[in-house]
Formats: sequence, C-alpha cells, structure tokens
Amino acid sequence: MDCLSFNPKMWMLSYCRCRSGVSPELGKSTNRSCQIWESKLSAICEIWRAQCSKSNSAATVNPVKLSWEDFSRLPRVAITSDFHCVTRWSRFDNHWEGVAFREIMKLAVPEQATKYLLAHAEQGYTANIPLADLDRDNVLLATHHDGRPLEPEHGYPLRLIVPHLYAWKSVKWVRGFEFLESDEPGFWEQNGYHMHGDPWQEQRYDTD
Repeated sequence: MDCLSFNPKMWMLSYCRCRSGVSPELGKSTNRSCQIWESKLSAICEIWRAQCSKSNSAATVNPVKLSWEDFSRLPRVAITSDFHCVTRWSRFDNHWEGVAFREIMKLAVPEQATKYLLAHAEQGYTANIPLADLDRDNVLLATHHDGRPLEPEHGYPLRLIVPHLYAWKSVKWVRGFEFLESDEPGFWEQNGYHMHGDPWQEQRYDTD
C-alpha cells in the first residue's frame, strides 16, 4: 500500500479518557468537546485501525506506518502563519507547533513519479494537494495552536497545515497519506471546489 498511515494507540486512549470529561493533556474539564466525540468513540477507534485506500498510487521507496509514540519522537518545529478560509475570512499570525511535513517525506521517500498526495482523515474525508506544495518550510502536521493542544473541533490530535492554500486543504483529524502519480479530487474537490485552492488567485470553485 503506497501510503503513510497512523495507528495511534495513545489517541484512542485519549478519546476513551475524554469520556470522563477530563482532558488527558490539559487536566481540566472539557465536557463540551468530549460530548462531540463520545457518541462516535467506537467508530473513531475503528477508523484509526483502517488502511488508506489505493487508487492510482505511485510507489514509495519506504511505505510507513507510525504509532503515535513513533510520531511523537520526530523532530518538532514551530511556525507562525496566516490562515485563509474559502468563505472569505482570514486569521493572521497563528502560531503552530508540530512536525514538519518534510519529516514524513524523509520517511516515506516518494518515487520521482509521485507528484500529488491525497490526505485521509476521519469519516472518509480527503483532500488532494500537489507534493510541491507540501515540500515547504512552513507546512507541518500540527498538534498545538497558539500554545495549546488543538481543540477536538479544530482537528485534535493532528492537523495538516498548508498555510498558502485555502484552509480546506489543511486537513483536520489526519490519519494517513496516499502518494499519487496523477491528481485525484478529494471530498470538496468532488463537490465543486477548486483542485488547487490558491487564495491569492481566488481559486475557490472549479470554475475559477
């Protein structure tokens, strides 16, 4: 399978502990966030064990599967960047902490023919991104935002951050990556959004 997938046992543990209303990281009540996840807990744990689907995948030299513990040992970075939503609002000077996407590329070693990536997330959500857009200093897999762990509704425990593209490309609740030779539309791209999503070119819809 030509993808990188995560099998985060610790994330499952965190969700299970969250059912009591206590965040394992923050050590305080998070009842509102926990209610969002509690009814979906069994499905979430099952999804984390699933594999990435294969379509027109190019080969990687080293297909990889990481546990949360493995991921947590990767070098960490911090960046500050703006965030642009397709609905025409922006949030400036966001401080993100996590693992540079280039660390994932070092592990997976995509073949030269690989030009695109399909990011997989919870409940079957996907987004397509050119590999060249991911091979940048400011692209990372974020665990923290503005000094705090990500909120569940904003992607906890892991969110892909691609600051120079519209925010739907910054996939929440990441669980895997699929390396592709040719571009393949993700969820929103199949529903009328632009295949690339450059805010400076106002690439919102497939007609732009």
